[in-house]
Amino acid sequence: MRRSGFTLIELIMVIVILGVLAAVAIPKFVNLTQQAELAAEAGVFGGVKAALAVYYAEQSAAGITDPAYLWPKDLETVGASGGVDDSDNFFAAVLKDPVQASDGWDETGINTYKGPEGTATYTYTISDGRFTKS
Repeated sequence: MRRSGFTLIELIMVIVILGVLAAVAIPKFVNLTQQAELAAEAGVFGGVKAALAVYYAEQSAAGITDPAYLWPKDLETVGASGGVDDSDNFFAAVLKDPVQASDGWDETGINTYKGPEGTATYTYTISDGRFTKS
């Protein structure tokens, strides 16, 4: 007479294999949220840099050669009138709104920003239009 079912050894082996798989897989997913936020922060950084390059190209194509007007004075309040102009607002073009806490970005000083993770400081240099991460 043959019994159907699993032996105790087979059940223990399945539990051990599942434990090993869980021990390998769980650490991969623990930092997934942080990695996604860092990737989003890098995307915003690249987007603002690209917007600055476009701004410079538009100013140069318009024949503007005065260095005071080749680069925007501020990344959030850019426009011909010097007021907020969403078409030229670099953060509004990349984020859904200008810099605000809900996006995780924080303006810590004049043209100085903290990213969502708070691990990096981003600085905009008016004289040459550089947007750098430190």
